[in-house]
Amino acid sequence: GHVVVPKAMVVEWLAHGGLHGNPGLLFHGYDHLRILKGLVLTDTRPNPVRVLAGAGRKEGDLFRVPVEMHSLDEADRDVLHASAEIVLADFLPEAEAGDNRVQPGAYAHTRQEIYESLLFHGPEMQGIESVESCSEDGIVVRCKTAPAPASWIRNPIRNVWLADPLALDCGFQAVILWVHEKLGAFSLPSYSREYRQYRRAYPEREAEGPVTIVSRITRCADHSVTADLEFLDAGGELIARMRDFECTVTPSLNRAFRRNRLTEEFLAS
Repeated sequence: GHVVVPKAMVVEWLAHGGLHGNPGLLFHGYDHLRILKGLVLTDTRPNPVRVLAGAGRKEGDLFRVPVEMHSLDEADRDVLHASAEIVLADFLPEAEAGDNRVQPGAYAHTRQEIYESLLFHGPEMQGIESVESCSEDGIVVRCKTAPAPASWIRNPIRNVWLADPLALDCGFQAVILWVHEKLGAFSLPSYSREYRQYRRAYPEREAEGPVTIVSRITRCADHSVTADLEFLDAGGELIARMRDFECTVTPSLNRAFRRNRLTEEFLAS
């Protein structure tokens, strides 16, 4: 029953923080992104957020900048929401060929059923257009990319996204769908070891077609699922790769996912 800031938007803000003190470098990805506490929004007060960046260090051809995202709770206590190392580069390396392979498998739910009955995402984040395959070893979806930042943010810091919050979130959504289909439980993203992006921007959906996300499950335990994700353009070329993306699985989330509609009062605020 509460609005939660998507992990993919947290990635965007942390990337801004990493670049802010390092002009001229390019966003190449991140390492060790941890979501420590979700940023929950209410209709009673604004939520100021701070992104803090430490000193960057050079490592070969890359630069690494430690970043954290903080806010204050209602008692004005500091809350650490997320941390990561933002990876920057003078130039983006050429993408390798995609290596994720998923066995074909049928998926019974339509897009409408996914967003009405399974996922909690609001209209702006309903980016999955179709599930192409869902089998024991993974899931493949096609998705939209995000509109320009000005469509979502008043006075955006940049005119283009550093990553693409909608495409990234659809990757997370795909793993959530796989967990529900195969384990009968819901999950939320908590950690990803590595993300590397090989282009300055994701393709525009209307001009270049949908993005395909291949999510290969690499580990499935009682309380967590780990996957490698590849983001491909309409021609099958690699845009970005995420390794060791981890979801926390718990049956207690089932009730929370069912409460996936906000009140009209909140939507109007």
